[in-house]
Amino acid sequence: MKHKKLKLLAFLLAVGASVQAQQAIVVAGDTAVSSAGSVSYSIGQVFYTTDDSADGTVLKGIQMPYEIYVISTPGGETVNLSVFPNPAVDILNLQFADYTDEKWGYQLINMLGQPEQIESINSARTPIPMQGLAAGVYFLHVTKNGKSIKVFKIIKK
Repeated sequence: MKHKKLKLLAFLLAVGASVQAQQAIVVAGDTAVSSAGSVSYSIGQVFYTTDDSADGTVLKGIQMPYEIYVISTPGGETVNLSVFPNPAVDILNLQFADYTDEKWGYQLINMLGQPEQIESINSARTPIPMQGLAAGVYFLHVTKNGKSIKVFKIIKK
């Protein structure tokens, strides 16, 4: 009996030593689930490489979870706006640095190009409710007199 236990232990150690898996030290992660399926993701990565050139730098292997940037500004108009927090859970805030009393508005568009919310903006800081929306990527179009001025990429958790 003791001999069988030693053989089993030796076998398990041999199998355990030969098993390999991917390994990373990450700061956070989760699993997003919908009717179409699920995906697991992690935020944070220890090892990466960089390629530098005169045109810029590429960080290979880096996950960039917070995306707060302007995709486009049609017509060259300069408007100082910020959107936070991004990724958003319940409320997304749209903040004007220099709000003017004009016909401002926003459209929150899903990845299928369908509008989720269309509202007017009446103050320098506008809370945008995100509670009822599915987790995913959305585009926030800020409009002035019906024309799109800036477009932000928003991540909903």
